[in-house]
Amino acid sequence: MSLFIKLFSFFIPGIMIIFGLLMWFAPPQTINNVYGYRSKRSMANQDAWTYAQVCLGKTWLLVGIVLVLVTIFLLPRITIDEGSLLITILSIQVVFLFIPIGWVEFCLKRLDH
Repeated sequence: MSLFIKLFSFFIPGIMIIFGLLMWFAPPQTINNVYGYRSKRSMANQDAWTYAQVCLGKTWLLVGIVLVLVTIFLLPRITIDEGSLLITILSIQVVFLFIPIGWVEFCLKRLDH
């Protein structure tokens, strides 16, 4: 297995960990249309905005770490060609990239009630 495949397999989890830490510890302070977790619920008021940024940060960090561990476990065990391996791993990771967005929206909805 090439070094490129190994390194690229950790691209999405790495991005999730980096942005998770950023959003958790240095989130955008004010509601804006440029940077941060932006949805109708998160931009409803300042409290929702602040909560959404931190919630997404924590969730992305946790999911990113889990994806790193799963990728480390799966890489040597999957025996398909490199191209298919990379596409399979990245496809799974993309799904897990978006799951935290549903979780944050669920948590924001609970705050409304």
